[in-house]
Amino acid sequence: MRPKPIIPEFVYENIDSLAGFRERRNLKRSELSEKTGIREGMIQQYELGYQLPTREKYNVLAEFFGWQKW
Repeated sequence: MRPKPIIPEFVYENIDSLAGFRERRNLKRSELSEKTGIREGMIQQYELGYQLPTREKYNVLAEFFGWQKW
């Protein structure tokens, strides 16, 4: 069995603040979805704290918002 990857603290911090980052850019979830290719439902799951993005999806958001990449 493979060990679970260690998730850096900055990933949690940025995802916890995702709704605020999105709102400061005056974007709806649907607009962020169009710009990043991440399904709107997944963005909602991230914002509500129900799910964390994969490293790949996190890095797409990081690129868009100017966050530190994982």
